[in-house]
Amino acid sequence: LYKKIKKVLNILVQLDRKFAQHIILKKLSLQFEKKNWSRKKLNTICWSVGSISGIFPLEEEKNFLVNIIKDLLYLCELKKGKDNKAVIASNIMFVVGAYPQFLQHHWKFLKTVLEKLFEFMRESHPGVQDMACDTFLKIGKSCAKKISSFFENDQPPLIENIINKIEEVMIFLEFRQKAQLLEGLSSILISIENFAQKKFYISKIFELLNKEWFTSLKPNLFTKKIEVLSQISIILKLNQHLGDFLKSPYNIFLGNFLKETFFIYSWASEQILGRNSISNKIKSETKQDVIFKNLKKDILGVIRVYLLYCTSDFNNSLTEGDFQKFIEPILSIYETSSNLGIKDPDILGFCNIILKRLKLSNKTEMVRVIFSHTFLPSLKFIETNFEENLELRKNFFDLVEILVFDFFAEIFKLDNTSSKAETSFELIVHSLIWGFKHPDHLISKNSLESLLQITTSLTQKSLRQYFFFKFTKTILNDLFAVMIDGLHFSCFKLHCKLFF
Repeated sequence: LYKKIKKVLNILVQLDRKFAQHIILKKLSLQFEKKNWSRKKLNTICWSVGSISGIFPLEEEKNFLVNIIKDLLYLCELKKGKDNKAVIASNIMFVVGAYPQFLQHHWKFLKTVLEKLFEFMRESHPGVQDMACDTFLKIGKSCAKKISSFFENDQPPLIENIINKIEEVMIFLEFRQKAQLLEGLSSILISIENFAQKKFYISKIFELLNKEWFTSLKPNLFTKKIEVLSQISIILKLNQHLGDFLKSPYNIFLGNFLKETFFIYSWASEQILGRNSISNKIKSETKQDVIFKNLKKDILGVIRVYLLYCTSDFNNSLTEGDFQKFIEPILSIYETSSNLGIKDPDILGFCNIILKRLKLSNKTEMVRVIFSHTFLPSLKFIETNFEENLELRKNFFDLVEILVFDFFAEIFKLDNTSSKAETSFELIVHSLIWGFKHPDHLISKNSLESLLQITTSLTQKSLRQYFFFKFTKTILNDLFAVMIDGLHFSCFKLHCKLFF
């Protein structure tokens, strides 16, 4: 609805720009009178002003916007009460944020707006902090180049002032608002072309963001205080957000931070397992258990960001050896947890990213470690039906697909003993047969494609004979069943390919 209204408004303004400006300014001036004052009407007028941004020529837009801001500032002086002033201030910032072209041509005004936004971020009045963070994000994205550039007379870029204020305002903001602030800041940092300068600013942000971890949280970790654990979780989430926004440049710093947090995962897992292993059954979750689970998830989230965006263009501070040391205890915990009936689908997703993104020098060893600790423990959660544990189920079949397509040679070397290696390969094939019987289209399709990949990749005559002798009857029986059950028509072409 709002998009349609905006489109109609744009068409009407283009028909007669002067008359449209006159109507809007007149409607706004009516708000000066007590009998006409209405927050709802003011919000509507300011939304209309923001909706027609970009329609006027530059000079005309400047004059119109200056008049609007003057009237809004006068209205702010005129009206009494904190609620009224907060609504007017929010509308001023909404209007300003909607006109990036004006801000880009008026550096001093842009500086004033940014300073005012940081003042609003300290304000406890309901809605003001949301408005300030939302406007900062908007301005950060639309005026990034201007904020990160030097002004005339070599005045320092506005980003330096922003970075200096971030630590002060962070303590007043909620997590969602902090994430918005960091996203806006990331847009500004990305616009910086000089890599040395960009690295310098990112290092300052990293230091500010993780200062509390290094100074007070890490030494108090083992106190198990809920407030300490919650704060660590927030820091991990914010690092994850910043890594998602900045990608490769941030990972220069993220790698060293991860080394500091690796041990937390095992420790948090042991706290959860300790309560359940005594009676060998799952107990009801406490608030502390939930926080421990969040900690584990957040650590894996930060590692995911690192793996997704670390590239050979940068000096990666985490090596394959570091991941090997980290992953083995994690997978052992996963195996133990599974035996107690505790599901953790994030671990399978984590393993998939490691296999896809990490450049492995010793592929066989890493594949063996992942397979031995995760395959059978995961299979027991999904072998009884097609519906339960959907996230774990999808991650499991993604893992099998990665093994078949990217590590085909390694799936014949899953154990030093030939008989055990053969058993492991058979498990993979049977899991794919189980997979293509699923009603879920993606799981069924990926399983069929993986089976086709196996049949076309078996180049050695002895292996081909072994495979077709061992599995042809089973595959054909189940293939005929799904071809006529009425649930798998979408994969009919793949059925035919596999059949022939």
